[in-house]
Amino acid sequence: MLSLLPFLIACNVNESTDALFVDGMGLTAINIDVQAGDVTYLGGYGDLEMQVRSWGASTDPEKAVAREDGNTWGLDRQGATAQAWARSLSWNAGTDLTLMGPSGVVSDWVLRNGDLDIQGLSGDHYMEADRVQLFNVSGNLEVVADQVDASLAPGPGDVIHIIADGPVDLELPWSRGYDLTVWGDPEAEMAIEDFGFGRVATSPGYFAGVSGNGEVRVIIETNSSVNIRSF
Repeated sequence: MLSLLPFLIACNVNESTDALFVDGMGLTAINIDVQAGDVTYLGGYGDLEMQVRSWGASTDPEKAVAREDGNTWGLDRQGATAQAWARSLSWNAGTDLTLMGPSGVVSDWVLRNGDLDIQGLSGDHYMEADRVQLFNVSGNLEVVADQVDASLAPGPGDVIHIIADGPVDLELPWSRGYDLTVWGDPEAEMAIEDFGFGRVATSPGYFAGVSGNGEVRVIIETNSSVNIRSF
């Protein structure tokens, strides 16, 4: 009887940390640009603080150190706009950022290889990441991602536009009126709660409906499943 034993290759991870800070007084906009790494934003703070976790990985300890050394990052402020960025020279390295800052800002988030998690933010927002997770986010919103999991708090006149390759899971307050349009995969699940829609049009992979006065416009385009429910 032949016995196969797992062959394990140890992966070395070298890490360093940093903390940066800018004054939040009069801050109205935040721009984030990260090449490789995850980003978390927690709203509800007066100033803007950024915690950094820089890492590099390799089976060779020296290469792990070198890859981590190749990461660069920064946080600064010009006028009423704060800018945070991070770059990595290796695919086996990255920079994860955790930011704590004001709740009411216009924001722009571009993550080329990483996940975005935002809690407690209002304003106009553009977000691009592998996966986007949102909680208690309001305002005009445009999201481009592989996967979206969002609990939103839109106000009258807000427009929500989500473009995704993968599943979209969206939670919205029952108390609003919606003008909702969904394009999905005809072969994937499309579960949409009835928000009191007065007018509805459906076909495989498509849904359109208007509830109340349609004060919030929601547009979803995905190549996968869609789940929309109330809270």
